[in-house]
Amino acid sequence: MLAHLVARGNEGRPWREYYTLRIGQRVATFEEVDLAQGSAWTAFPGVELWDCLKALEPLEKIVKVQAIGAPRVFFEEVAA
Repeated sequence: MLAHLVARGNEGRPWREYYTLRIGQRVATFEEVDLAQGSAWTAFPGVELWDCLKALEPLEKIVKVQAIGAPRVFFEEVAA
């Protein structure tokens, strides 16, 4: 895990969380909900493990445990 990004809402409270991961030479940033649903892993083509639903929960836990030790980067999301 390269980064744990936290978007702040209007009141300055954490609103959404994002994670930036590197697997091999590929780097991708995705929202926490994509991690929980398993759709984040499709950003890393060629790795067949992502098709295994039993692997998704442990992978999500690994990312979240790594995020605990990483500094959180706060930013404000601006509506387009």
